[in-house]
Amino acid sequence: MDERIVKYFNSSLSEEEKEGLIEEINQNNELRQQYLSYLNLNGLLALQSRPDDLSVGKQAYGIFKQRLKPRVAKRKILARVSQAAAVLVILLTTWFVSQHIAHERLINNTPYNEISVPPGQRVTVILSDGTEVWLNAGSTLKYPAIFGSKNRKVEIQGEGFFKVVSDPVRPFTADTPSLSVKVLGTSFNVIDYETADYAEVALEQGAVEIYIENDVHRLTPGEFLSLSNGVVSKGRYDENHFLWKTGIYHFNSVPLADIAKKLETYYDVTIDIQNASLKDKIYTGKFRQQDGVGEILRIIAKTCEFQIEREDLSTLYILK
Repeated sequence: MDERIVKYFNSSLSEEEKEGLIEEINQNNELRQQYLSYLNLNGLLALQSRPDDLSVGKQAYGIFKQRLKPRVAKRKILARVSQAAAVLVILLTTWFVSQHIAHERLINNTPYNEISVPPGQRVTVILSDGTEVWLNAGSTLKYPAIFGSKNRKVEIQGEGFFKVVSDPVRPFTADTPSLSVKVLGTSFNVIDYETADYAEVALEQGAVEIYIENDVHRLTPGEFLSLSNGVVSKGRYDENHFLWKTGIYHFNSVPLADIAKKLETYYDVTIDIQNASLKDKIYTGKFRQQDGVGEILRIIAKTCEFQIEREDLSTLYILK
């Protein structure tokens, strides 16, 4: 048994030591089993140091015994059984309460994890409830190591696809800089980069409620909601909408200016379109994330007919 677990229940660990232990418990199955075993043992030991529980049991049994005196002998057997059951209920109740308190103590002290995805990469995360999250390049996700007993809440900046495990008791909420998405169990995609003036929620399965200031919006599978410059609109997306999860960037009849903005976000670069006539050129195509921004621009240039200038190792791409 790790002695830190004993010290944790004795409140003899510092806050820093508690956070370190909780983080290890969530990552180490053996340590988690030790914690749960001691949690059960601690709950049972706590029962023996509660004289008030015993006195309550005795008092209840005394009243019950007086009522049974006039009855036949076989009723005495029932009384003993009832007494044992009453005491057992008290003991079990105290045990479960102690377990709940200890578990809530762990939850309240659990640290928040934060994942930031580097440019040109993507990451998959599995949360403590089994919910799967895919994060696109340049995205940040904040989430608790253990969800509480009343809700499941995370914060995301960027783009993420959520496959949420159903839990009617604990709704799942994903907060972004511009909006909040609430679900019970479903799969949806959310986009809200702080560097962009655009946010979007697209629903694959289930149902979502989207909170934007004082308004609530609902989607059906196959729909998306967008928020741009304070204006909310809805539409339907095609089958390529979530391809980024597999490392594919898909542009379907998108102006070059919008493509440039997305590439700036995904790869943390600056794209300067100096020829204004290029901004409205429409392009359709698919690219692998691993191709990189330079290769993607070179392929688009063949169709949209522009020149690319870039100094060595520079993050600035000039389109002419």
